[in-house]
Amino acid sequence: MEFFRRNKTVFVVVAAVFLLIIAIITSGYRMRPNFLDSTVGEALVPAQRSFNNFADWLFGLPAYLQNVGELYEENEHLRSMLAEAVAENTRLRLLADEAEGLAELLAMQNRYARHPMTAARVVAAVSNNWFDAFTIDRGTNHGVERNMPVLAQGGLVGRVILSGNNYARVVSFLNIDEASAVSVRSIRTGEYGIIRGDIRLMPYGLVRMDYIDLGAQITIGDELVTSNLGDIFPPGISVGTVQEVRTDIGGLFLYAIISPSVNFRSIDTVQIITETFGGHLTDEGLLEED
Repeated sequence: MEFFRRNKTVFVVVAAVFLLIIAIITSGYRMRPNFLDSTVGEALVPAQRSFNNFADWLFGLPAYLQNVGELYEENEHLRSMLAEAVAENTRLRLLADEAEGLAELLAMQNRYARHPMTAARVVAAVSNNWFDAFTIDRGTNHGVERNMPVLAQGGLVGRVILSGNNYARVVSFLNIDEASAVSVRSIRTGEYGIIRGDIRLMPYGLVRMDYIDLGAQITIGDELVTSNLGDIFPPGISVGTVQEVRTDIGGLFLYAIISPSVNFRSIDTVQIITETFGGHLTDEGLLEED
């Protein structure tokens, strides 16, 4: 008895293990689990389930990592293809815009076929005001001289005021200097006026037409072209369209707000009529401003 009392703990452990073994062996022969079965099952099943899930994840990890790598490579390939497509689309759009601009210039050259012309690109803007003055890449080596008319897509731009060997300075009729004024007439009514830049209208890309008789029939929508009264520009070049007609402060004349035929926000190519028409304007003020 003394032996059993001294080794009680050992016997308890051995008995527990023995009972566990018996429960496992006999579990297949009972329809219902006993207390020991339930206790062991409650403890082991969740652990076994977690172990199985971990094993499944561990064995599937190499395939998962391989898929991630393949997806990353595919994503990078697609990103590269997208960048190339965007670049190609931009290039094609620029080519289309350039082709459209060249087609417009060709049409304008055909329209004014009676005048010799040469094309030029705008290389620098002299000011920040709607291309009221800019530099082109043609000069005396290309037959470009001072006072030659300059056209762009839509119609009249202005004239050359300075010409070097391989460049020229152009001033548009948006410029507020008096020397930039253009004599025009209405195609519909034949009535005359003078178009000039206006500092209040320039931010909106508009100009002013002055010296319109009070009884004139000019109205909104009338197209204006260069008249035969000027000595700088040949007659018949489109200049702009009437947007509004008003009476001046003195009440002696009408004046009109004009939208130019040329988009002065984005001039990139021009046509120079390579002949002059007898005009000898003084440009000292324009040149000093530059």
